[in-house]
Amino acid sequence: RAIKVYYLDERQDAASFHASSLPQHLVRLVRLLVEEEREHGSNFEGPCMEFFLSEHIFDVLCNIAVKDVPPGIRKLSMTVLAEFLAEMRQPVLQHNSIHRGLIALIIATHTCSDAERSAQVALVATVVRRLHARPHLLR
Repeated sequence: RAIKVYYLDERQDAASFHASSLPQHLVRLVRLLVEEEREHGSNFEGPCMEFFLSEHIFDVLCNIAVKDVPPGIRKLSMTVLAEFLAEMRQPVLQHNSIHRGLIALIIATHTCSDAERSAQVALVATVVRRLHARPHLLR
């Protein structure tokens, strides 16, 4: 909801973005999903994860990162998404609401800035580790 409110207000400068609570909300989102999974087990898709997948929030974060509006959100989004993929025990890459946006983001980041490079490498490395653990997803 915080993402929609931020973009509906049409405040698309970096200063207002960093002054908003949106960066903290994104970090907290990942923590909640990880906590839910650890609490219920990796074979259980809890209500937070159901909402996350059904509302295509991962895809939204990928689209925001691709556009990089406001400037700086790409690095934050890649960092948050890499943490999400690294921390989740359940296989999430095969969900349509995750892999489509992730592919678009990885393609778009071939032109990322030097400041974003570490976040890009962390994201791609995390995806590679997840795929290495489940090679059948490459078929």
